[in-house]
Formats: sequence, C-alpha cells, structure tokens
Amino acid sequence: MNSLFKAGLLSLLLLPNAFAGAADESHFDRKLSAAEQAKLLPEYVRFIEERAEGLPSAADNERLRVLAAAIADPTYGSFRAQDDGTEELVGHQSYTIQEIIEQAEAQIAELKATTKETRTREIGGTLEGFKGARSAGKLSCRLGYFSKGNFPIDRIVKCTDDRSRQGRGRDEGTTELKEFTLSIDAKTLSPVGVIALEEFSAG
Repeated sequence: MNSLFKAGLLSLLLLPNAFAGAADESHFDRKLSAAEQAKLLPEYVRFIEERAEGLPSAADNERLRVLAAAIADPTYGSFRAQDDGTEELVGHQSYTIQEIIEQAEAQIAELKATTKETRTREIGGTLEGFKGARSAGKLSCRLGYFSKGNFPIDRIVKCTDDRSRQGRGRDEGTTELKEFTLSIDAKTLSPVGVIALEEFSAG
C-alpha cells in the first residue's frame, strides 16, 4: 500500500477522534469516589477478563478505526508544486476503488490473524495497571452517558490508567493512556457490557 494512502488514513484516524474526544467530555458528570473505585474497579477488571478472548483489544480497535476511516471518507489532499519547491494544498480527491479495497482487506486480514491467546494477552496488558502493577499511573474512573440523551440505560463508566509525563523546558513530555469503557447498571454501577478498550500514546 502506498505511503500517501497510509498518511491519508492516519489523518482520518486522528483528527475526527480528537474532536470526538473533546465533545465526549460533556457526557461525563462525575468521578467515582475513592471508596466506590476501590470496590468497583476489581469487579470491572474481572468482568472484562472473563470475556477477553472474544473482545476487540486496543490494537483491534485501532485497526477497526482505520478500516472505518477508509470506508467513511476515502479521500486525500490534492497538492500543486510551487516555484520554491514546496507543495500547496489545492483540493481533495478520492483514492481508487482498488486502494480502498486493499486497505480494507489488509485490516480484516490482521484481525483474522490475531489468535485468541494474543488478543487475551493484549487485553491483559491494557488492564495490568488497574490490577495493581507497579507500572500503573494515576487511576481514575468517570461516570457518564453513552449518548446525549442521558437515559439510565446509557449509563457508562470510563476508567483510565494515566501514565503521561509532563514536560519541562524543551521536553514536551509524553502522553500514555490505557482505558476501558463499560456499560453499567445506573443504580448499582455494576458492569453489564464492555464497550471498548483503548490505548493512546504520543511524544
């Protein structure tokens, strides 16, 4: 697959999710208290582990986002060479149907090639900090809603293992997050379904 196609898909992958993440914050209304988190976090982790071999891992979800981007908006920038040797963005155009099919097939092949053992191990890596691993960062869980309607059946919890490091001076620091989102019972806060496992890193 050509590098331009990959670059275009990467931009589709990152930009929409950056805006979605910002908008998503409005759906969270409070954090779990320390007592609630101490009680519920082991239950959340156990709930995920019991289903691990059949769940999409963070790596699977990244591939699925690339696949979705390739299908939802299969376009990239059109550039025109300038006299000074640079290129100027002048518009957009679609990838060829063959390029779109090849990229979709490549992501599906990766998903199919991942064994249950590998997927379970990847999910274990996402969860290790929530189980007390020494490598864990700052742990927190926020309650929110799956949609803007704020219906009780849409109650969710997102738990984050934040291993990010703040920069100093010219050091911009790093961002490293491991997260899971669960659908939960609005009254008991107990888990009823796994929505997603994610990992993000930058810097």
